[in-house]
Amino acid sequence: MKLRLHGQETAPNYVKLKAALRPAGMDLVNAGEHFDFILPVFDRGTYDASELAAAAGTYFPDPDFLDKTLLEQKCIAAGIPTLPSMPLADLATCTYDTFIIKPTYWSGSKHPNPAVYTIFTKAELGTALAQTATLQADNFFVQKALIDTATQETYLLFVDGTVNGAGVIHFNSIAEKWMLNPDTPNGHITHKTGIRRVSSEDMFGFKEKVTRLLTTNNIRNTPFKAQVIVDVPFNTCYINDWSWGIMPYTHLNVLDPSYVVDHLCFAYDVIPSVTKPIDKAIVMHHIKFPVAAYDYSEVQFDMVFKPAHADVRRAEPIKQDYLNMPRPEQAYFFVLFGVACESVEEGTRLLAEFQSSIPIQ
Repeated sequence: MKLRLHGQETAPNYVKLKAALRPAGMDLVNAGEHFDFILPVFDRGTYDASELAAAAGTYFPDPDFLDKTLLEQKCIAAGIPTLPSMPLADLATCTYDTFIIKPTYWSGSKHPNPAVYTIFTKAELGTALAQTATLQADNFFVQKALIDTATQETYLLFVDGTVNGAGVIHFNSIAEKWMLNPDTPNGHITHKTGIRRVSSEDMFGFKEKVTRLLTTNNIRNTPFKAQVIVDVPFNTCYINDWSWGIMPYTHLNVLDPSYVVDHLCFAYDVIPSVTKPIDKAIVMHHIKFPVAAYDYSEVQFDMVFKPAHADVRRAEPIKQDYLNMPRPEQAYFFVLFGVACESVEEGTRLLAEFQSSIPIQ
C-alpha cells in the first residue's frame, strides 16, 4: 500500500514514520507518484490534501471538521449541543461572563497575538477589543468559556482513535487536560498538563457524541482526534476542536511507532481490529527551560537537557518556527514533554523530577 503524506518530507517525524511503516508494507511516496490514500498528519495542509485526493479519485476525510465554526455547524446538524459563539466582528456586543477568542482554523494552542486562546472576563472586554484590533476578523471567532473561577482552569477531554473502511470505530482511552488562564507576559503560551487515564469509560458522553458525528458524516479510513470542553455542573461536554491523522508527538515520540503502524493498518483495512490499543497512562506537561536554550539546535538541546528516566521524552520541537513567535521576553520558555508508564502518579512524579533538574537562571 502506498501512502502520500502531505507534509515536509525532511521533518524528523516524517523520516521516523517512513521507517516504521515500510516493514508493514506501507510506503510513503513522493509528490507525483501513485498513492492509495493520503495520510493526514499536518493539519495546516489538510485542505490541500483533500483537493489532491479528490483529483486522484481516492478517499480523504472531510477537511471542514478542522474549521471550528464549520465543526460547530456539523455538530448542530447531528443533534449535538454546542457552546454559544459569535463572530469576532461582533465582539463589542459580547455578554458572556467569560469568553475565549479562537482561530477558526489552526493547529495547536499557541498564537503570537496575546488575545488568542486567552480567557477574558466581561470586565476585560475593552482589553480584548484592543488586542484583537489587528486580527483578520474573518479568521477568528468568540466562544463562551467554561472556567472554574477558583482554579482559573478549563477542563478539557481529548480522545483519539481510528475508523476503518466499514465505519467501525476504535477509541483509545480518554485524555484529561486542564488549560490554565495565562497571565504571563507571553500569555499566548498555554500551560497544560495532559493525562491519559487508562479507562474505557465514556466520560460525559464524549465517545457517544464523536460516534454520532463520524457516523452522520460517513467518515471512514482515517485516524482522528477530538477535543471537548466539559461542563461539570451539567454533566456534559461540547465538541470544540478536531483533527485528522495520527498524533505524531505522542505516537512517535512519547510512545513508539508500532502504535501508529497498528492503527493505520486498521484504518486502511489491512487488519480487522486494532491489536495495540493505547492503554498506558500518558502524562504530558510543559517543562520550563532557561531562555538561553531557546537558541539551541534540537541536537544540542537534547544533549544538554537529557532526562534521567529514559521514558521521559520531548514531545514537540523546542520552538514553533512556523508561528513566527518572538523570542520569549522573560527568563524562561516552555517545551512539551511526556511519559508513558503504568500510572498517572508515576508519570507525574517523573516529569516533576525532570523539571526540578532544570536550572532556570
